[in-house]
Amino acid sequence: MFLTAQQAMGKGATDIAWFAAVGATLLIYMPNGRYREIAEQAMAAGLSPRTPCLIVSNASCRQQQMQWTDIAGLALLSQPEAPAILIVGEVASCPEEVIPAIALHALQEVRSEIQTQNTNIGGEH
Repeated sequence: MFLTAQQAMGKGATDIAWFAAVGATLLIYMPNGRYREIAEQAMAAGLSPRTPCLIVSNASCRQQQMQWTDIAGLALLSQPEAPAILIVGEVASCPEEVIPAIALHALQEVRSEIQTQNTNIGGEH
């Protein structure tokens, strides 16, 4: 379920309790500084404090950051750089599957950079 943590003027905050209670995976856009409140709402709705969470900031940019935690750990996080999205649910529990893909991507970037440097060096002679 895609939700926003922001609200329009005069409107209350999004109540995630209903969505959490039905067991939906939650994708909360722009949770900016509301991690403790979101954790409290999720636990009040019956989600386990051990429910996996993933925060992705600057998605698909070079400065992308991913932080894995659980609902209990949300309140302890330092504020990630915006824009960010918070994913709550079992889908956020597998960093060991994502890390090899990130490492492969980084390796490919390094190889490309080395090839570019070698081409530039070879072209200077």
